Amino acid sequence: MPPALPRRYAYLALLLSSLQPATAMLLYDNGPESAAGGIRLDETVVAQDFRLAAAALIDTVTFAGTERFVPSDFAWRIYADNSSKPGALLLEGSGTAVRTFLGTTATTTRYRYTLDIGALMLAAGDYWLGLSGSIGTTWSGTPDNGSSQTLLLDDDPFTDPFVGWKPALLVHPEQSFQILGTLQIDTPPTAALLGSAALALAAARRRTARRS
Repeated sequence: MPPALPRRYAYLALLLSSLQPATAMLLYDNGPESAAGGIRLDETVVAQDFRLAAAALIDTVTFAGTERFVPSDFAWRIYADNSSKPGALLLEGSGTAVRTFLGTTATTTRYRYTLDIGALMLAAGDYWLGLSGSIGTTWSGTPDNGSSQTLLLDDDPFTDPFVGWKPALLVHPEQSFQILGTLQIDTPPTAALLGSAALALAAARRRTARRS
């Protein structure tokens, strides 16, 4: 059995243990993918809303979809909510997603995609995930779960003079995706923790000195 930790160091060890990084977790799930079909990502930006119950650092997006060509690149955007539509753009980026095979259809292959979106701190509230992809990619639908309907960004005044976000006419009015990250729990700052540990050690030394 290893020797017991001296009492004067036990408090320091306890405080330092609270500084360990949090583990990534599922923050929002919009539902399982449906093999019945999806919406094309190679024509415009497709957006679906999500809600965070508490402040969190989001860093990963997963979603189900299909593709015809490899590799498939995606662009992603995180928007603030503005009256049940995408509002201010908070963060955007692009890259090749990590793919997990789900199955095949007559013309396409189904995958679950994982996108590393960096890190974005968000308060509790409503937001929107926007996705677009390379030629032949789609975003799979999910049964209606009561959240806002999928929207498309129409930004071409030559095809429609009323540009902006518009409902997508789909069999499944919502899309399958998940948001992952870490919840932000209020904890004392690192400096305060270390300061408390130093005071505890000093007090322990004074008690030891008085006994000797």
